[in-house]
Amino acid sequence: MIHSQADIGKSKALSAKETVQGINPYVQVNIHEERLDSSNV
Repeated sequence: MIHSQADIGKSKALSAKETVQGINPYVQVNIHEERLDSSNV
């Protein structure tokens, strides 16, 4: 599970980044906090 109750209200991208880096601190995660829609897919 990548998100938990503690992540409520937090950006999903940031929550996922923190979880992945908690599993492997040597991974570089670049987040893009842009909502996808038909104009930018």
